[in-house]
Amino acid sequence: MRQQKFHYIVLFSIFLVALLLRLWRINMPYVELYSWREASTAMMAENFFTSNPNIFFPQISWNGPGPSYNGREFQTVTYIASLLYRIFGIHNNIGRLVAVCFGMWGLFALYKLTKLVWDQKHAVITIAMMALLPQSIFGDRSFLPDPAMVALVTTCLWLFVIYLQTEKLKYLYLSAIIGCLGFLTKLPGAIAGLPMLYAFIVYYSRKTQPGKLTLSQLIIPGILATVIISAYYFWAYHLATSYPPYHFAGEKNWVWNEPIINWIKEGFFLKRFIWILLNLSLGPAFLLLTLIGSLSSYFNRNMKHQSFALPQFFNWWLAGFIFYYFIGAKELIDNPHNLQVFTPIVAALSARGVLYITSLIRNQKFEIVVYGILLALMLFSNRPVIKQLYDTDEAFVGYKLGLALKKTKTKNDLVLVMGENLGSPVAIYYSGSKGWVFPCMELNGVKMNIYSLPTNDSVSIEMLESLISKNARWFGIVQFQYDIIKNKHPVFFNYLQNTYNVAEQTHEYIIFNLSKKITAKM
Repeated sequence: MRQQKFHYIVLFSIFLVALLLRLWRINMPYVELYSWREASTAMMAENFFTSNPNIFFPQISWNGPGPSYNGREFQTVTYIASLLYRIFGIHNNIGRLVAVCFGMWGLFALYKLTKLVWDQKHAVITIAMMALLPQSIFGDRSFLPDPAMVALVTTCLWLFVIYLQTEKLKYLYLSAIIGCLGFLTKLPGAIAGLPMLYAFIVYYSRKTQPGKLTLSQLIIPGILATVIISAYYFWAYHLATSYPPYHFAGEKNWVWNEPIINWIKEGFFLKRFIWILLNLSLGPAFLLLTLIGSLSSYFNRNMKHQSFALPQFFNWWLAGFIFYYFIGAKELIDNPHNLQVFTPIVAALSARGVLYITSLIRNQKFEIVVYGILLALMLFSNRPVIKQLYDTDEAFVGYKLGLALKKTKTKNDLVLVMGENLGSPVAIYYSGSKGWVFPCMELNGVKMNIYSLPTNDSVSIEMLESLISKNARWFGIVQFQYDIIKNKHPVFFNYLQNTYNVAEQTHEYIIFNLSKKITAKM
């Protein structure tokens, strides 16, 4: 009883620490590292609340008055947030709290899963790793679909293993339903199919008596899930090809989008990927422990022969991630929030790494000291990563520009913005309006690059006049971008200076009134 009570106290402490870490700065605006994606996510939640409540029509606000439906993943997180908006109103912390709730659910599911496939000791240390993992802390409080995907997929795996152990079909169908929702919430979650296959093969090969566990049982839920997921993403593609801005999220960063020789020349972006892991995701201690944990069962006889139900379960999940990396490395390095799918794998394998290191210690008292040293190293390793994640307020001026536009414009005015990063919609979101990022995605039917100004200033002028003809009324530019225009695009700069009145200017941004042209220049 005393040991069980201590176990529950440890679990409670881990969950409490995890929750507190994820609630830190929960009210902050969407200005940090993932601000671009969070602003788009927040726009879709707001448009479900204010415009079209149909979950199959996610709509952004950065391509004019709309409707601007996008081809996106199933909007699990944004739709829940939009329902909460009806009760509490629109607040930054609502979207973040939805993500935190999914993150905590995922932590519990990971504990139950690890306990089934390995043992209780591994399970406790695994969730301790997950609680302290920088990518998990930061991702679990970001208004993104990734925490929900991880929680749902982990739950799917947990229920699937229960089905394999009990041969009760209710767990199979629950696993299929939750897994289907997880894969819809974000498709990379499908890498969990590899550990599921491994688990089935292991349990099927262990059968010594006739039972319910047959491959035929998997066919119906597998086909239904595949049909539903495929149908939804076909629908998402239809939306993307039917409505401006003709955007299908994440479609261009895959190995089949360009000659593979380009990726080979770049070394499959491995150098950049390792930099992200060390500085923006895991930190060196977690990365080293994960490597040790993934290899430990191969070179340690004691661990290899432990009576785990599924000894290589997380290695197979890692293999699924490696496959994902080789087809989507560019997507991972361009959008590091996608690494959230990696977090349960890292947590489990780093826990195994910790236990492997302590297994080398013969003295139990010294083993506790080793745990303390490893914890201190992880916390020390985490500090610069967490600081980098939280202190990168790359959209803070864009946020302030958005608030200034909100005060300056009238209710339904459309705005143009140039944030710290071209293409970022943060200023539009906080303006409380709709509008365009500048440069915009299309000009006279021709696709444009939203990440840099046209080299020919006359094209920028033509684009601006085209957007004014579509009722753009205010043009907000952060000072950083305005300096670039001044120094590198003098024709466009002079056009702005000599054509439109300045409504407001600070050392951080400038706002032009596009509805009032300068009639005379003194």
